[in-house]
Amino acid sequence: MKLQNKYKMRLEHTALTITDQAEVQDFYCNVLGMNEIRSFVLSKDLAGQIFGINEDTSVFQLQNENIFLELFLVPEKHDRSFEHICISVNDREILVSKA
Repeated sequence: MKLQNKYKMRLEHTALTITDQAEVQDFYCNVLGMNEIRSFVLSKDLAGQIFGINEDTSVFQLQNENIFLELFLVPEKHDRSFEHICISVNDREILVSKA
């Protein structure tokens, strides 16, 4: 089923989980040529509200000309995940009503 094109949709970022901080530089920056543009700690309160994972989590944002990634550093595997695709739309209500 094709949605009518009443709103514009754009991929904001893709989020992945990594288990070793060295991957940021070793693979994503050195091999893929991405640039780290920001890093921060997602508080356990906010991580719990959004993802159901109640622990402080380091996040690294990387970008090149075409791709924006968020890497969530999680040394131990969980039943839940931070992995997601974030899209934006110019009319959220239309998308929500169709969903």
